[in-house]
Amino acid sequence: MTAPDLPLRLVIVTNMPTPYRAPVFDRVAATPGISLQVLYATRVEPDRHWDLPALQHEHAFLRGLTLERGGRYIHINPGVGRALSRAVADVVLTTGYNPTHLLAWRYARRHGLSHVAMTDGSDRSEATLGPLHRALRRRVLASSAAAVVASQGGARLMRSYGLPDARIHRSVLCSNAAVDWRMAQPVEREQPRAQREAFLADKRPDFALQVALQVARRLGRRVRLVMLGEGPLRSQLQAQAAACADSVDVELLGHRPQAELPLWFGRARVFLFPTRADSWGVVANEACDAGVPVLVTPQAGVAGELVRDGEGGRVLQAN
Repeated sequence: MTAPDLPLRLVIVTNMPTPYRAPVFDRVAATPGISLQVLYATRVEPDRHWDLPALQHEHAFLRGLTLERGGRYIHINPGVGRALSRAVADVVLTTGYNPTHLLAWRYARRHGLSHVAMTDGSDRSEATLGPLHRALRRRVLASSAAAVVASQGGARLMRSYGLPDARIHRSVLCSNAAVDWRMAQPVEREQPRAQREAFLADKRPDFALQVALQVARRLGRRVRLVMLGEGPLRSQLQAQAAACADSVDVELLGHRPQAELPLWFGRARVFLFPTRADSWGVVANEACDAGVPVLVTPQAGVAGELVRDGEGGRVLQAN
């Protein structure tokens, strides 16, 4: 094999396998001229309930610690440098700014490798970052060959750190490729308004219940609200649902297998996504795939991009 025929050796350092990125990595691994290995900081974070297909790309799970702070998970994998050395990388791509990502970035700099920064974040989702976090990102990006973003908001974020458009590339987020929506059995449309996100304060499931209650009052009849997911607010929601049972038929179905989601979205008339903060919100992709209008707050990355006000749904502030 002559030198020009050697594949580009790419190593991606990321948190864990996800249903919206693993299929992309599979495609990259199958691309001629690229040798890919993905280093995962952990198999799964504690608050995730995903049904993942078998990974078709070369990968390894690093040993290390996962710490929780303020609802976020911090990964510390001291062995990432040794793993990169064994991989003999040409390009190192990192997907965040956890200690593990920073160790990989430092390894790339010390060994003269190209570094690429990848993020699902946007100028809105990172608007509240403090000076230290911003300074850290600025330093990493200043020495990066390129950046990969998931949205127009991500591109604006990179420009705010001084990256020119020529160094900004886009890899959009999409619904779970493991679910073939076309194979879902058609079901009779009913009246539910589905809410799949976990029962966390930032996802505002209590607000969704209040919206359903107001809809019932305006229509003058009982309506149905279906919530899929789990979380610490479940018992609180059960109590609130019981209090308005005369107006709203609430179903808290818990975590459902990924293969069932097309059926639940297919039964919905509207999907309500009243999040306080989401870098994107892949669940909105899944609703759109099923042809269901989405009501979303401006704090979700999909707002103004996938879901434009009056196109595929509404973008409304949750008061």
